[in-house]
Amino acid sequence: MSTFVLLYGLRRDLAWNRQPKYKPAYDTLDRYLERFGKDHPYQLKDTELEVVLSDTLLSKTAAGLSAVIKTRGFLYSLASTSKVVNYTGWFFPDSTLPARDIHSTLVDHSVDEGGWLPLARYATGELSGFRKITWWTKFEPDGNHLRFAHRLGLPNDWLSPFSILLRCRAANVLAAVPTAVDAVLSPIFHPTQDSLKPPEGITIDLRPRPALTDGNAEYVSSDIPVSAIEMAPILIEPAAFAAHPIRLNPELAALLETYYRSL
Repeated sequence: MSTFVLLYGLRRDLAWNRQPKYKPAYDTLDRYLERFGKDHPYQLKDTELEVVLSDTLLSKTAAGLSAVIKTRGFLYSLASTSKVVNYTGWFFPDSTLPARDIHSTLVDHSVDEGGWLPLARYATGELSGFRKITWWTKFEPDGNHLRFAHRLGLPNDWLSPFSILLRCRAANVLAAVPTAVDAVLSPIFHPTQDSLKPPEGITIDLRPRPALTDGNAEYVSSDIPVSAIEMAPILIEPAAFAAHPIRLNPELAALLETYYRSL
């Protein structure tokens, strides 16, 4: 049995047990996987994903329990420069430029202004994301951006050297507790137990050894006006990736398997 087949099976079983209202969605996904001759959803082609994610049971996101955000401060999110450009009405610097060049301009502006930049200066409309949701945490970064990413359950494979840290006042975010459908395409996800009425989701901290642990509070939100968001460009150096090689590989998969079996 392949690594991803095993992880998908565990993820699906946890979804059934901890968030049973989404069992029909996973049953539907399994039928699509059989139709496309796939053993798990992480290998679906773009054309197949389009079909799967258009299904009513799998298309509705940010529809979980209403989150109770226990902070009056900010929520934070980490994204690549390309994602921020692609999921807003980006107009400056020119969106056709390489992400490296856009990021470099933002770094210059951030240095000149001493930190955070208003997203509305560079983009119009709303910040969206893949499947029309963005992921947020109330955990404040401490300057070690790679450690921050790993505590959010993001392995190096999913990160860009040219990243952007986003922040938004918690009061401006209509947040929901992440569901097994929100994360249906991710092998890394902690499904909270609906019967306990959790106020927030939980990330998986990918750093601890010999066993992974719960990470930080997390939330999902649908589109947020760019006027409510600030951003800070950050550069994750190659040396940092090399020093902390947390990748979605067999070693991490084995740790995830142990973590999921403990829930």
